[in-house]
Amino acid sequence: MTGARGLLGSALCGELESAGIPCLGTGSETDIRELDTIMQFAADARPRWIVNCAGWTDVDGAEGHEVDAYAVNATGARNLAEVAQSLTAGLIHISTDYVFNGRVGRPYVENDEPDPLNAYGRTKLAGERLALEACERTIVLRTSRLYGMSGRDFVRTMIGLMAERESLLVVDDQVSSLTGAVDLARAIVRIMREERSLSGIYHCAGSGEASWLEYAKRIRDCTSRHAPRLACCELRPVHGSGFPARAERPARSTLDCGAIESRLGIRLPPWEESLRMHIDH
Repeated sequence: MTGARGLLGSALCGELESAGIPCLGTGSETDIRELDTIMQFAADARPRWIVNCAGWTDVDGAEGHEVDAYAVNATGARNLAEVAQSLTAGLIHISTDYVFNGRVGRPYVENDEPDPLNAYGRTKLAGERLALEACERTIVLRTSRLYGMSGRDFVRTMIGLMAERESLLVVDDQVSSLTGAVDLARAIVRIMREERSLSGIYHCAGSGEASWLEYAKRIRDCTSRHAPRLACCELRPVHGSGFPARAERPARSTLDCGAIESRLGIRLPPWEESLRMHIDH
């Protein structure tokens, strides 16, 4: 597994350990941009599955460094796919809802035409395509708005800001699915245990959809049960255009996850339930 110290990688390490599945996780010490390095590493480990949780995830930063983001998100994905193919292993590659432009007015299904609005989305889309071309057992999992127990995420950021301020402006015109890292990690374990040969693109995100503002209000409500003073923070709506972000975001990039549910019986919990359990924990 690459990116083992990130939001998803750390959650997946824990779920694999609980399931009794041996796992070798790598972080920045194994550079997925270097094919020879990861080929040697994988040849020694001889994995049945490679899970790519690594990636350039700084959406705004990618605008000025698209070449660097491409090297990680696209070239790195291709390298891992080539390694998996050489070992007759499977590759699970994590992608994003940002491959879509958010203008169709409904949740996206897997065969909708991608049209990324920003450099991050373009590099992730390139990674999907290169990985699928290089390894016949590649599974691309598109997800969205990931949060977890390690690293920076929207949940942790909001709690910190609400503890410091009396009011906050939160974007209310960007809608998508909030996804718990533990929930997605459990889905990946289900896939790894699946006996049938799988490949292709699947959407896998938290059930339901909401704006950043709705998520922030839910975070405040859940957290204030443990820290009552956070309930005093006023959350006010603002359009995404009101923030000086370098990268354009899709207005509604919700993912329809019906395919993975019908094929494998995988359905992630409603985002409200998952978020409450995460904050309580």
